[in-house]
Amino acid sequence: MDARTTALTALIATRRQGAWSDGILKEYVQRDRLDRRDAALTSQLVYGVMQNRLLLDFYLSQVVSGPMSRLQPVMLDILRLGAYQILLLDKIPDSAAVNEAVEQTKHYVNKKAAGMTNGCLRALSRQKQSLRQPEDLALQPSAGAGGAAPAERRRRPDRGVFARGQ
Repeated sequence: MDARTTALTALIATRRQGAWSDGILKEYVQRDRLDRRDAALTSQLVYGVMQNRLLLDFYLSQVVSGPMSRLQPVMLDILRLGAYQILLLDKIPDSAAVNEAVEQTKHYVNKKAAGMTNGCLRALSRQKQSLRQPEDLALQPSAGAGGAAPAERRRRPDRGVFARGQ
């Protein structure tokens, strides 16, 4: 397995079991025999999605047609994981995040839903510079979640909130 698949399965298990992510993450990284680099990425993805869940849902609601509450929980997990990579990480190409999310949707949900995943995440990628920003500070990105801290973004007004190469 790769880092993104391990991250998704850990997110699913954490949600289903109502368990702490630390124990599940450690178990899944060992189970999937990830090397250090993939284990680090898996941890970053899991903790980043969990820490920024409200923010990711806020952005996803701008590109998902219909209420997000009607989506299957695993579909939401996949969309959040893809959105986190697109919006808050700068080392993963958007196209790779979208492609992996589409493949995960085919495997964990169904082939028909993969079209929705593709459309939503590609729209998020295209619109990331013009997305409506949250007014509530509780929805601001977590400083330790992989993206630049909000204060760092404010010091760099020449770049968009989701600018690459920070």
